Amino acid sequence: MNCLHIKPDGTTCQAAPTASGYCFFHDPNKAQARRAAGAKGGRHNKKPAPAPLTFTGDVMFACVADVMKVLGETATEVRRDSLDTKRANALGYLASIALRGLVANDFEARLLKLEEMAAKRELGEQDQVEQA
Repeated sequence: MNCLHIKPDGTTCQAAPTASGYCFFHDPNKAQARRAAGAKGGRHNKKPAPAPLTFTGDVMFACVADVMKVLGETATEVRRDSLDTKRANALGYLASIALRGLVANDFEARLLKLEEMAAKRELGEQDQVEQA
C-alpha cells in the first residue's frame, strides 16, 4: 500500500503510509512536525565557521622561495584539517599568480640584460668601423 496523496500528474505518492494513510511528508496532521524536522535539519547542516589561519603574518612574494613557503604552510594546514579547502584554493590560486609574475619579472630582467649587451656590442663594432 502507498501514501494516499495524489501528485499533480495524477499518480499516487509511492512512500509507505503511516496510520493516517499518508506518508510523513503528506500527512496534513504532521505539518508542525515537518517544520520542526526541517528546522532541526537546517541547524545541524550548517557548516562551522572556518578556523583562523595559524600563519597570520603578511604574505610577501618577493621570490620563488616565498611562494613555496606559503604553499608548504597551506598544505600543512589542510593536512591538519585546520584550514578549509576554499581558503586553501584561494591561497593556491594567488600563489600561482604571484609565481607567474615572478617568472615574467625574471624573464624581463634577463631580456633587458641581453638587450644592453647587444647594444654595447653594436657600439663596439661601430667604434671599430670608425677607427678604420
